[in-house]
Amino acid sequence: MADPPPLSFDYVPATTNDGISPFMSSDTQGGPPKTPTQTSFADPLPFNSIDTETLVDNARVFARRQMMSTPSAKPILRNSFDPNIKEQKTLLGDELVRSIIALPKESTFASSLYHKVATRKRIDNFLKETEVYDMEQKRWKLPQSSESLEEKKMYKPLVKLLNAILEWFWGKVVIELGKDLSKAIDTSATPLWHQESVETGQFSRPDISIKSDGSSFQLPHRKTKDDIGFSNMATCFEVKVENQRKGLMKELLQLAVYARQIFIQQPNRQFVRLLLITEQNFRLFHFDRSGVQHTEEMDLHSKYTRHIFIRLVLGLSSPHESDLGLDTSIEWEIKQGLKVGGTLKAHGNNSATGIAYKLAAIAPIRSSFDIRGCATTYWRVIDPQSGETLLVKDSWRSEERVSEREYLEEANDKRLPGVVHMISCEENRDETKRFRGFEDDDKLPAHFYNRISIRILMDCEGHIIYKFDTKGNKLTCPDDIPSWTLKDSVSAAGAKESFLCRKTLSLRAEEHWPESCKNLLMNFGDFLKQFSEQKIVISRLPANAKKRVNKLTDILSGIDRHYETVLQFFDAAIQDLKKEQEEGPLIQQTPAYSIVSSSATASPAGSGSTPSQSPCHHSISRQNKLQTYRSPLKRIPEEYPDDQPEAKRGHASLPTPETPTPKPRVRASHVRRQG
Repeated sequence: MADPPPLSFDYVPATTNDGISPFMSSDTQGGPPKTPTQTSFADPLPFNSIDTETLVDNARVFARRQMMSTPSAKPILRNSFDPNIKEQKTLLGDELVRSIIALPKESTFASSLYHKVATRKRIDNFLKETEVYDMEQKRWKLPQSSESLEEKKMYKPLVKLLNAILEWFWGKVVIELGKDLSKAIDTSATPLWHQESVETGQFSRPDISIKSDGSSFQLPHRKTKDDIGFSNMATCFEVKVENQRKGLMKELLQLAVYARQIFIQQPNRQFVRLLLITEQNFRLFHFDRSGVQHTEEMDLHSKYTRHIFIRLVLGLSSPHESDLGLDTSIEWEIKQGLKVGGTLKAHGNNSATGIAYKLAAIAPIRSSFDIRGCATTYWRVIDPQSGETLLVKDSWRSEERVSEREYLEEANDKRLPGVVHMISCEENRDETKRFRGFEDDDKLPAHFYNRISIRILMDCEGHIIYKFDTKGNKLTCPDDIPSWTLKDSVSAAGAKESFLCRKTLSLRAEEHWPESCKNLLMNFGDFLKQFSEQKIVISRLPANAKKRVNKLTDILSGIDRHYETVLQFFDAAIQDLKKEQEEGPLIQQTPAYSIVSSSATASPAGSGSTPSQSPCHHSISRQNKLQTYRSPLKRIPEEYPDDQPEAKRGHASLPTPETPTPKPRVRASHVRRQG
């Protein structure tokens, strides 16, 4: 099957540390991987109380930058047997395009990694004694470059070479650790099955995979040859021959498909490192929640870089899980190759050291399907002392983003009913810049957005809104709303059209919902429709057109007003529900709001009240806006929904969209805010 059309990438050279030449590997320079060998429970980073104006300004800056710093989730087909995963490469290109960092030739990133796994003296001894290296010709015993060399001729000798390295350096170590030795396996013809948010038949075939043993690995969910899959591989290597290279970007996207599946099937992964190897060169790719960076190609046989190659092979195949980028605070019990139980270490209440909470479920109750972004993951855990079920939220916040801890601590102080209670917060667990070898005082590359790992332990969440079934308590969701999430784009589009354009609700909602809730949903539909219409127009513009970017930016410039408007819809509906509970059925049901321009004023039809300004009206005072954001119930979300398009995630010249004018806002502190 043909490859997808070439993508346009903004290539950004990195600014790196001063230091030794990347080709002069030294045992006294560089250092071990920038990864803790065990989870640290150090005190959280200190922070000062932030005034409301700063919160709002930071949120706006963050929103403008989100177009580049946070990806949007893309749909994946349910069934695809294309081993090239053409669709995923295209989607990953869209996700990673603005986050690719091309390290310059003088970068010390690769040479600084995994020094402790092998000294130069031990590497030299290996080269003298192994049968996979030719001391006379000073090169690995791999096929020589030629115009007729085929890729398949590389697999067998390269697998032999890799296993020789692993056995020599890790053989005794794994015995001491009680583990099986990692093994290089030719998987060029073995389908390795993918996992997605829906059942899928997709697979891909890395050329060489490293099968590993440990508490974070388990057998793949579908049977494969040699029982190898993305769920139990430490890393994989893509093999090319110089006469058949197709370009760096195509190679990067092929590796990105593998990296994404490793993140998905190993939910405690913090970064993934992969190698691309030819008969002459190799290149390191590093994927984390900030995107991807890669090195320049290095000579596989040179005396200056062969030590780097050996150390990278050892580090990427290490029996120590922290070397692989795995979060060792989460540990599973393995029986017959499968995870059967586990623990998660987190700060408890007033605990400076980690408490091992039992996992209530083997897999997270919600995880990310993107490489880049906040990668929010929820775990249900059981308190070992009280037996209470708690919720753990792991995420990677953008460095310039105000920590969620600020809002949750304010909610805790006010003891607001219905608001999730934070038990503890670890907000400086790690940073993506450390994974890439940068120190605090280093100048970071352009277009690199550092992300910080945060873990919040909280009481278990309540019911989500579409499971509520009584007034003020549980509301039954219209049948068409869940269908919006269908991966079948045609069905999902039909459900959305029915709601936005035809303004129809399911029979269940029509019969059982109170009028205030039905009006709320219709008002929200009117609000969404205007953006849908604008995005249809934008979608018809060329993908790389500057006009298209400008129009999307204009929509994003009103993000704070959009959130404020929607919150007012809910506040008004909540107030009406309270009236219904107190007074019985309303004689005159609340009518739907009308759509007005941002400069107009309106009041609910037939209300007889004085017209109120639209929340988007230019004359609304800054202080009012600040007070709106100060409520912990109405905090700026720490993240965007996984399925929110990139266009909604952040930038400013299209007219401001019309905004419905709701009833005057009434604060409601009794509503449970979902974490």
